[in-house]
Amino acid sequence: MLLCSTKIVLKMELMNTNDENIQKMSFKVYFESLSTDDSNPIRDKMLASSGMGYTTFYQKLRDEKWKPLELKELENITGQTFER
Repeated sequence: MLLCSTKIVLKMELMNTNDENIQKMSFKVYFESLSTDDSNPIRDKMLASSGMGYTTFYQKLRDEKWKPLELKELENITGQTFER
C-alpha cells in the first residue's frame, strides 16, 4: 500500500508544473498505478453503484470515455479529483 501511495504521489508531483498551475491526474493513470488489491474494490463499488457491466468499465477505462456523472462517482468512491 505504501509503495502504491508513493507511486501516486510521485506521478501527481511530476504532473504539477507549479503551485498556480496544478494539473489533475486522469482516472486511468490513477487506477493503473494501484495494485490489484486496491483497484478491484474501486471497480466493484463503481459497478454496484452505476449498474455498469464489467466489460463496459474496462472499455471506458481504456478509452477514457467517462460521462461526467460517472467521473463524479469515481471521485466519490476514491476521494480523489480527476481531470475531465
